[in-house]
Amino acid sequence: MLRMGVVGLMSIMGACAAARAIPTSGSAGAGLRLEERSADDARRVFPARVTDASLPAVDRFAHRVWAEHAGTISSEVRICVRPNGTTESVNLLGTSGMIDYDIEVVEGVAKWRYEPFHAPAATLVCREAMITYVAK
Repeated sequence: MLRMGVVGLMSIMGACAAARAIPTSGSAGAGLRLEERSADDARRVFPARVTDASLPAVDRFAHRVWAEHAGTISSEVRICVRPNGTTESVNLLGTSGMIDYDIEVVEGVAKWRYEPFHAPAATLVCREAMITYVAK
């Protein structure tokens, strides 16, 4: 029987890793892990997320992730945020090898919202992130 994990957020800061729980999303709860990478200066200016780091639509791929990817799958993306806190763009930098998962990651991350920040309207703040789903 396939059992789903819980949603979690892992923020990588240099050699140290800090983890904090994110409320479960989706009916079964996803095993989602987010690793954000950026230069130290970018980390200071990238706004905090105000919505859950969740991708409830990926739960439907859990059986394929378990069978085809040994239970873990990852996509690398670049997230750019506008000053009003909305996501401007999500670009796929590294594919997971499962196109359905990659599409859900790009479309799901595009719905995430961040803290508004003061800057000209055309300003974008961007960060790379590895989105990993673990089927348990």
